[in-house]
Amino acid sequence: MRSAGMRLADFVSVKKPWTSRSLLIILEMNTFPQELISIIIDNLDDRGSLQSCALVCRSWYAPTRGPLFRVVSISTTKQLSSFHDLLIEFPHLGRLVRDIRFTEIPLASQGDVLAAILRRLKRVESVLIGPSTSEPAVGWYDISGSLRDCLVATLALPTLTSFSINHWKVDPTYGDIQLLLSRGAPLRYVELAITDSPEDIQGDLDFARRLEKQAPQPACPQKVRPESFVCDFAWTRPYHTLEFIDWIQDPNCVLDLSGLQSLTVTSLYDTIDFDAASAMTHMVGASLQHLWLRPHIEVTNALLDLESGTFEIEPVDMSRNTSLQVLDFEFAGTPRSDLLCISPPEGLLSTLSTIKAGTPLKDIFMIFPIHVPENPTLATIRGWDYIGWRHLASFFTGFPGLEQALIVICYTGNMNSELFKDMVMQELEQFKDFLEFKLEKEGEEEWLLGLVPPPFISSLTPDQAIRLWAPPRSKSRDYVPSSQGSNLGSAPPPSRVLPTYTFTETKLPVTSHIPLLTRADDWLDWYSGVQSTIEHTGLWAFVAPDPLPGAFSDPSSIPTFPPFIDFALHSVDSPEFETYQTWWRLDDVVSFIITSRLGGIPRRLLPLEKHDAYGDGHRPALYTEPAHNTDINRCATTNTAPNAIKALNRPTDNTTDRPTIRPNDRRTDQETK
Repeated sequence: MRSAGMRLADFVSVKKPWTSRSLLIILEMNTFPQELISIIIDNLDDRGSLQSCALVCRSWYAPTRGPLFRVVSISTTKQLSSFHDLLIEFPHLGRLVRDIRFTEIPLASQGDVLAAILRRLKRVESVLIGPSTSEPAVGWYDISGSLRDCLVATLALPTLTSFSINHWKVDPTYGDIQLLLSRGAPLRYVELAITDSPEDIQGDLDFARRLEKQAPQPACPQKVRPESFVCDFAWTRPYHTLEFIDWIQDPNCVLDLSGLQSLTVTSLYDTIDFDAASAMTHMVGASLQHLWLRPHIEVTNALLDLESGTFEIEPVDMSRNTSLQVLDFEFAGTPRSDLLCISPPEGLLSTLSTIKAGTPLKDIFMIFPIHVPENPTLATIRGWDYIGWRHLASFFTGFPGLEQALIVICYTGNMNSELFKDMVMQELEQFKDFLEFKLEKEGEEEWLLGLVPPPFISSLTPDQAIRLWAPPRSKSRDYVPSSQGSNLGSAPPPSRVLPTYTFTETKLPVTSHIPLLTRADDWLDWYSGVQSTIEHTGLWAFVAPDPLPGAFSDPSSIPTFPPFIDFALHSVDSPEFETYQTWWRLDDVVSFIITSRLGGIPRRLLPLEKHDAYGDGHRPALYTEPAHNTDINRCATTNTAPNAIKALNRPTDNTTDRPTIRPNDRRTDQETK
């Protein structure tokens, strides 16, 4: 290996004073191989370290370019324009981008700029297109011809291995998907978050006929054989699921699922959607190792079995998935019925019954709702029929290779939850070594698990609304904005006073574009998606880290904490109490963004109880990073924020130097004084 020596010319522009120690270190670097320097820099994650390395010397500058521009995340039109200008000024940077993510971008108006960026990325490996969810979904003919041509060209790149498109209005014959995916890119990961056209049926058919003329010949399409496939349904008319089934089962479908290893199917709102999931699991067969299903069922009396107290849902057939190792089954929705419902959903039990004995199932994660009457007596709870839990126990018996199982139940009504938990665990006693059972009351913790949206503000008066301090900006290495001025100043202290807002959005932000966090390798992708989404809402102050000395004086980076309120002086209808409630509701929005895309394993590490700054337990914990350390579970039980924060930020063997978002510091008023 040849050593890349540093010349005196590399340092002539560096200002004195020198120190003997610093000069010696610089001169000793003359013998350090450039190859090792590049390897070290290539393993740095945080943008600050990479920028510091780039300023060391000339020979360190080039190796930092790749890591700095490897992942680019753009979530605003301002960022889109800035990055476009940057590529025009420095076109060589386009060759360094490996992962590009466009989220919340209005494709109808900004499609040409997005296309101009994509054309300059000749070595990109992963592309995510996430149109703005605040506007109607767009489809093939809603975007510009320039963007259509660019997407076709991008999907033909031999380097592209991952493609995701969200909030996309798909045509009934899937001609647009056929056209894009059949361009020849060796895709290993495909994600389709699709919806239908709000037009009438005839408009849909006319739209489809136009696309059929551009679709590849059905006789021999270029097949795509991904390793991972994510499908999210958001239909306005349920019959479109039948069209999806017809397409995915067609021999000429561009997607070949025969070698799929991971399948995710979310937003299952109808029994037909379960048929679609079954069709895909049947097509995949023995190669499937990880399956995540998230049905959304509003359980009514019509769906309940009056005798067993279970609700009927079509099973998903997994009889052919003989290599399945991980199963996540999460019900979104709650029972809306006066009838007793205490057992696992029949659809869950019937789905589990399709798994053949001998399948190497190792991990299983289940979330589902139950319904109990108001204030049942202890004798009543003991007298309930727990036959559904016995059936679940018999399922566990058939898979001795199970290493861990987590069951989280959300219940309605009031009851002695500890007694109910004891009764259930009596049926599951023999599996306590690997089984964890959690019971949550509806309205307290369920939204943390993704079962229902968290409470939010329906309307705000001008005095109570939130003013956005500054336009959202990215703080991570994922987006490289244009150069900024050198307006340095002391950072202001963290704010404990709720400012005047104009934030009046009444619906939760869509988070389907955020990659699912299921394992350590997903961390950077998930973190980037969460960060860009929080910034887009203008609520970054709720997770902003403590300001550093000498940092840029950016108002959007000033942390905000719960406003103090003396409950002895202010009633529930006072403006001070409304301000206090407003802060916590917005904090819930940020928490929803963080927790809505957690897989089963990270989700189980979240603490299930957290008091606010004044001892009230009506708000769940806001931990913006799933703990990679079991200490967090012990810390959470103490209801002390400092201990929990230490546990979250304590580096572990496999998480050192990982970027983190600071959990909100719920300091009490006494601690503040």
